[in-house]
Amino acid sequence: NACCLLVDCNLPEATLEWLFAQSAAVPVFAEPVSAFKCRRLLPWLSRVHTLKANRIEAQALTGLPVADDTGVQHAANHLHGLGVRQVVLSLGERGVYWSEHSGASGWQAAVEVQVVNATGAGDAMMAGLVHGFVHGSTLAQSVVFATGCAALTLTSQQANHVNLSEAAVQQVLQTRTHSLARHL
Repeated sequence: NACCLLVDCNLPEATLEWLFAQSAAVPVFAEPVSAFKCRRLLPWLSRVHTLKANRIEAQALTGLPVADDTGVQHAANHLHGLGVRQVVLSLGERGVYWSEHSGASGWQAAVEVQVVNATGAGDAMMAGLVHGFVHGSTLAQSVVFATGCAALTLTSQQANHVNLSEAAVQQVLQTRTHSLARHL
């Protein structure tokens, strides 16, 4: 009865197979975890609603070079061709490229913060994507929120920011917007 399912490739192949078999009507969000483990998703990409991957994982899943903007877009299109409905490619300091099977796509800049620890930022981004989906946001809106989640987490010494909440993320995003407006 879940509105979505989140899987990551730390799970054994047999477990992923069982989860995908049990969730035929449920949107599945997938986190590749690593370039090695992401291959566990290959048989199930046509069932993935939203894939959040980094450059290296996208390259491992597609076999395409993902070294520049054109490569990023080609990898996203290739993943759509394999059945993935929404692709979010995390590009570190560059930000995020997002793409929908329907053709909508865009680039989202990273929120500038003083990085304390990068551990957990990708997981926080995925949490933001799921949060947006559950609340009926568009992918573009979800990506903005997700980058705020990642930015807040980057400022924490722990893998999880103790104050990660919708209000805290909105404050991070609002502060960035005000900062950009002052520079214009």
